[in-house]
Amino acid sequence: MLDDLRTEIDRAGPGEHIHLTGYVSDEELRSLYSSCLGFVFPSLYEGYGLPPLEAMACGAPVIANSIPSLREVLGDAASFVDAENINELKSAMLSLIENPERRDLLSGASKNRAADFSWERTASMTRSVYERARRK
Repeated sequence: MLDDLRTEIDRAGPGEHIHLTGYVSDEELRSLYSSCLGFVFPSLYEGYGLPPLEAMACGAPVIANSIPSLREVLGDAASFVDAENINELKSAMLSLIENPERRDLLSGASKNRAADFSWERTASMTRSVYERARRK
């Protein structure tokens, strides 16, 4: 399957700019997220949206499919597209490449949005729910 993907990428033309990494460590992943022009997540079916949220925590501008689960998690801090519309996806990607101000705006919004999600906050909210349930 990976060979088929590489063949298709090479056929399409931008092959020298696309690197299929396979597995990367958490440290390598943070480095990739932190240094990318943008993180594109055209997932058609997503339960939560952890990969784009991780990218946002590293300041990556995010382009994601406009599905309810991703809109809920990513809020106003991402660009949303119809991932099945290749022209819309292409336009959003070109916008990040050609517009550094837009990239900077989304990068700042990404970090702010990701800050809303932390293990500490999750633990605190969980504790509050348990305390309310105990009082009833």
